[in-house]
Amino acid sequence: MISKIEKTLSYIRRSQSEKLSHKFAKKIFISLSGFFASKKLILAYTPDSMAHFKAYPHIYELYERFRKFNKANNGGDINRLISIVLNLEQVLKEDNIKGSIAEVGVFKGNTACVLAYYANENQRKCFLFDTYNGFDNRDLEGIDKNEEERQFNDTNLEEVKSVIGDDLVKTCKFIAGYFPDSIPDYLDKENFAVVSLDCDLYKPTRAGLTWFYPRMKDGAIFLLHDYSSRFWEGSKKAIDEFCYETKQHVILLPDKSGSAFIRIHKLKPKSY
Repeated sequence: MISKIEKTLSYIRRSQSEKLSHKFAKKIFISLSGFFASKKLILAYTPDSMAHFKAYPHIYELYERFRKFNKANNGGDINRLISIVLNLEQVLKEDNIKGSIAEVGVFKGNTACVLAYYANENQRKCFLFDTYNGFDNRDLEGIDKNEEERQFNDTNLEEVKSVIGDDLVKTCKFIAGYFPDSIPDYLDKENFAVVSLDCDLYKPTRAGLTWFYPRMKDGAIFLLHDYSSRFWEGSKKAIDEFCYETKQHVILLPDKSGSAFIRIHKLKPKSY
């Protein structure tokens, strides 16, 4: 009899404890979800490989450059930085995909500094395309006709170089001008393993995908910014058209501006 009473009391205590825990968790979730929505903040774990096993120690220095002169956008966008680092390690080191590195849409150089680091580490060339003076009005038509011509003009080549750093600038070739007209003839035969497109607009994004794709081997990667941002619809439209035509597929990232990656697949399946 006493044993049954003890079991009953134990069950009641456990049940009450679970109800209180559930009620507390629900209250915290509701409170924090509202806080996250209003403050645009999410707290997330650092990957175990970095936090516990000390992999990629250079990421801490890269983070300082990744957010330099651009803390509002990049200071909290850790998901994007880590995703870029992990995929560059995979493509360039693990899989050893041959080819150079390039970016179209450099802005202040915050992504370019990461690309330059890996170009230097893996003896690759790094080509950086931009007007270095904001949007060009030739791209402000169609789906992008309402965008402002001088957006992203608060930068210049010297500022970009200072973000990349003196130790890595020597790895880079800075190509200023209107893309794709700015592409030098000597790049026509170049192969590319990593291409970052952060053009925001339809025409330069489409031009970048069209020009680089034939020069990328199987296993190369496109790093695409703003794909699922729900703001830069021109860029998304260009990427969707490209994927439909070339039978490629995007992988979406949960970062601030909705980045996507495309790991290029060109090999035909074997017939048995």
